[in-house]
Amino acid sequence: MNPLPLIFITLVIAATISVPVSHCRIMQLKGTNLIEETCKQTPHHDLCIHYLKSDPQSSKKDVTGLALIMINTMKTQANNALDKIHHLLLQGSSEPALKQALNECAGRYRAIVEADVAQANAGLQKGDPKFC
Repeated sequence: MNPLPLIFITLVIAATISVPVSHCRIMQLKGTNLIEETCKQTPHHDLCIHYLKSDPQSSKKDVTGLALIMINTMKTQANNALDKIHHLLLQGSSEPALKQALNECAGRYRAIVEADVAQANAGLQKGDPKFC
């Protein structure tokens, strides 16, 4: 399991919704320009662009809307990872260390789905995106 996409998505969400006041002009941009300007502030510009542009509604969203897209992407990616882990556990392994590693990994992904996603959504709904 490569946690890089989930880590990246978390960073994108944080960068997207915690834009400093000096960058408020970004919030006035529309569509692709907003996506480009938002993703420029992330460590992985190309991956950010990929995830946001893969949602057909992204060009109509404001910064909060883009953050919600990334939260949903993070949830989907974490659930996909959990499905893969569950499948591997069902295949059964005679190695206790492998089972333990998979269970620990599953616990981390469950935390993303159950806690991080909920906290991010709550922060956006309250207008207080400082959930990280």
